[in-house]
Amino acid sequence: LVGNQKKVWFYKPPFREGESGTVLIRKAADVQSQLAIDLLAGHVDVRKQFNYKDLGEGHFELKPLKPAGDIEHIELFLERSTKLVYRLVLFTLTGNQTELTLKDVVLSPELSDKMFTFTAPPKTEEIH
Repeated sequence: LVGNQKKVWFYKPPFREGESGTVLIRKAADVQSQLAIDLLAGHVDVRKQFNYKDLGEGHFELKPLKPAGDIEHIELFLERSTKLVYRLVLFTLTGNQTELTLKDVVLSPELSDKMFTFTAPPKTEEIH
């Protein structure tokens, strides 16, 4: 998953050697997982936008108060020492799950704009 303010790329590598991978390309404004992105960026007031339940040990369940695309609920895991999110699991209304695990987090790094664009490898099918 790579994105910027204009586009988001969801890349799925080939399952087997010799097969083609796929990349789903969407306008950033059309991406329904904006809630998860805002949550990770710290742009969400959890107490105002979710019903939340403390499941213990830095593990929380968040249910959006307003419709948030197809997200039914989110499980959020915080690192004890830093209180930073290290894992996020999105549960959709259709029963799918997407897990994001964060490692080696650096706050406020200087990043090149090139990091937020994606060039698909050869033999990748583009889906717009």
